[in-house]
Amino acid sequence: LGILVTLTFSVSATAVLSDLWCKEWTTLLLSLQVTAPYLHVGGVSLMTLLSWPIALHFFRMNKRVRQVAIVGLYLAVLFALYLVPLGMYSPCIKEEDTLGPPPTLIGHRGAPMRDPFGTASSLDPADQARAQNQSIPTLRSFLDLAAHYNKLVIFDLRRPPEGHPYRDSWLNRTLEVVLNESSINSSQVLWLPSEARSLVQVLEPHLQQTSGYHGSVEQLQEQHIVRLNLHYSFMSQEQISKYASVNISTNLYVISQPWLYSLAWCAGAQSVTTNALHILKVLRRPLFFMTPEEYNLMWILTDVVSAVLVLAVFLFHWWRESGLTFWSDSRQTQENGPYSKFRTELSDVWSVSSMSVRGVFRSTPATPHLPTVS
Repeated sequence: LGILVTLTFSVSATAVLSDLWCKEWTTLLLSLQVTAPYLHVGGVSLMTLLSWPIALHFFRMNKRVRQVAIVGLYLAVLFALYLVPLGMYSPCIKEEDTLGPPPTLIGHRGAPMRDPFGTASSLDPADQARAQNQSIPTLRSFLDLAAHYNKLVIFDLRRPPEGHPYRDSWLNRTLEVVLNESSINSSQVLWLPSEARSLVQVLEPHLQQTSGYHGSVEQLQEQHIVRLNLHYSFMSQEQISKYASVNISTNLYVISQPWLYSLAWCAGAQSVTTNALHILKVLRRPLFFMTPEEYNLMWILTDVVSAVLVLAVFLFHWWRESGLTFWSDSRQTQENGPYSKFRTELSDVWSVSSMSVRGVFRSTPATPHLPTVS
């Protein structure tokens, strides 16, 4: 009963964690794409280190079945690791001339890793007073700021709740601000809402129609989609290349880690949404990037060195155990030989003599009779 309860609890906990951490599992799988070449080197190195205790126990085992089982399992895992690079895929293993430009960085929500409340205390009184008088910017102010610096903008747009004055005219009001009240160019706006997309396309064809869902090329072209806004878990070099071939660019969100940005760069993403502009903008080359020639040299050299070391370890333990066995057999032969018997008999004779001598000494007084002078 206890085993059944434990098994049920383990299965349930695994299912719950898998559901809660589905995105984390996806992130883990993506991380393996960039770290797999280095994990292969680490795995081969670990198996090479394990060759010492395995070889030691192999030559000291008396049962042949256990010897074959342990060494067979070890060599199977080792050779499997040796051959892993033949089926390995990583977007960051490619020729230099096939690597595209770095993805454009689109700011998301500032830098959440920096506490704004902690930095407010460092402001002088004049800046503090100015900050206190500032209010949440309007859409028009936001668009004017982007127009001033010639930046692209993308924003989520949802229907207001009941009772809101723009409940039924929210799309028209937004278009009015974009087209008539702000100074931004329509081509700088990535239009993400899917509601009434065909009507919006007719009213302003220069808006960059952006979809939050991926689909077939034909469907996207029918909706005049020119850009995809996808979560990084949908990252696929094949899909990105397919969309790019028909002039549909891909934006991935939210990417704030350098290794994830490097993976998006190698996969060919045209832009990423990030919270870490100050970190990603300094990268001049993707992390973990290498050419196929460099990677082939790395894994072949690793496998060859490992194979030589494993063979040397097994030969050393074979030589040492063989030497110990030979020395033990030689010692046993000497102890059972005629010289050993003669030495034993001789020691017995001397033992008897010594006993006689000790008997004589016992009969002799301890204090000799010395002459005295009267």
